[in-house]
Amino acid sequence: CTIRLPTVRMPFRSPEKSCTTRAIEGTVQTRTPSPERESSLIFDISRELSAGTVVWPGDQSVQVTRNGKMEVGDSVNLGSLLTSLHAGTHVDAPFHFGCEYPTIEKISLETVLGTAVVVQSGQFPTIDASSLEKCSLDGVDCVLLKTNYWPVGAAFPHQIPVVNKEFIEILASHNIRLFGVDLPSVD
Repeated sequence: CTIRLPTVRMPFRSPEKSCTTRAIEGTVQTRTPSPERESSLIFDISRELSAGTVVWPGDQSVQVTRNGKMEVGDSVNLGSLLTSLHAGTHVDAPFHFGCEYPTIEKISLETVLGTAVVVQSGQFPTIDASSLEKCSLDGVDCVLLKTNYWPVGAAFPHQIPVVNKEFIEILASHNIRLFGVDLPSVD
């Protein structure tokens, strides 16, 4: 059984050189732009969440259970999901990085919505600011980093590329409010 979580929906700008409108590896669905957003495309970049989803070592595995089954006489189909908050496609609350920061329910939905650009980088083991050189961040709210380092369904990586301080400082200087990666962590 596979569950699709709520879709991450962001309008993407036209691509520039190493910037792209291709979504991070995983399930990609596009929709035709509405008349009021003619220059926008909407991409679903979420990974499927299933019992086979790879999780952080030692974290809660994904468990999907059917509790009610109409085919055996139950009046309705019922199910339950037990998982870590960090399984599959997810948003890390600021609380993840410090007890003094807000938990996820205190974060406005507008934080994860906005104009986004996908930045491709093949740098390992450190991703630095040179990945941003060919991308204009003007008018961008969200930056998604596509590394292709961790393929969908692969075992948890032993080493994770690190984003350096200069890269993050550039995002901060452009008031980028969301940074997403196709990696299991940025910790």
